[in-house]
Amino acid sequence: MDFDKIKRIPDRWLIFSILILGVYLIIRLANFSAIIRYFPLDNVAIDFASHMSSLHFLKAYGFHNFVPNWYNG
Repeated sequence: MDFDKIKRIPDRWLIFSILILGVYLIIRLANFSAIIRYFPLDNVAIDFASHMSSLHFLKAYGFHNFVPNWYNG
């Protein structure tokens, strides 16, 4: 195989693809940082709602009784 006859990829194409992938990486990291920033607050809200429903079912059905409208009873 004669290496002198092989066509080389221009450096401009490599730089262009690196820039596109770099911009894509920055966009993906920005989206992921939004998830990390808001997840703990969302988790507290979910835990609070679950705790409030547990208190309601404790009042409505009593302690150690089946709750027919929560999971599988």
